[in-house]
Amino acid sequence: MNRLIGAFRVGLNGRLKLSVSQKFLFRRRLSSEVRTVNWLSEHLASPQNGAAIEGEVSMEKRLRMAVFRSSQRGWLELDVLLGKFAAHNLSVVAEDEEIFAQYEKLLDADGPDVYAWTTKRADPPKELEPIITLIRDFVFHGKPVHRPQRTT
Repeated sequence: MNRLIGAFRVGLNGRLKLSVSQKFLFRRRLSSEVRTVNWLSEHLASPQNGAAIEGEVSMEKRLRMAVFRSSQRGWLELDVLLGKFAAHNLSVVAEDEEIFAQYEKLLDADGPDVYAWTTKRADPPKELEPIITLIRDFVFHGKPVHRPQRTT
């Protein structure tokens, strides 16, 4: 006997039973995602696309990758929170190399930790406090990041 759960059938052993068309669509989507990941890994650091031969990536490419990673983290809440921050403020943040490096380090952190830090549920590590403060000000108070005033 099979049980119908949503649009899927589940067998007695608890395994999902897919129809032929569902299997085809699943394989097609999976292969498309694999091709996309392979293409990204091949082309992001290639010398033709602006990366130095030693493996360094230009600031423009780092900025584009950070904006993409901000909105594609896998958690809807973080995608919205960091994606909006990146779209509105990351070009200004990128002018300060130290703050931008902190933001990249933040993107490498675990999702639950980043969410807790940015929503004031936990204290961030000392090295990430400046960027977390900027994100919190943007999220809670709508304050955009301003370019620092240069005195000459």
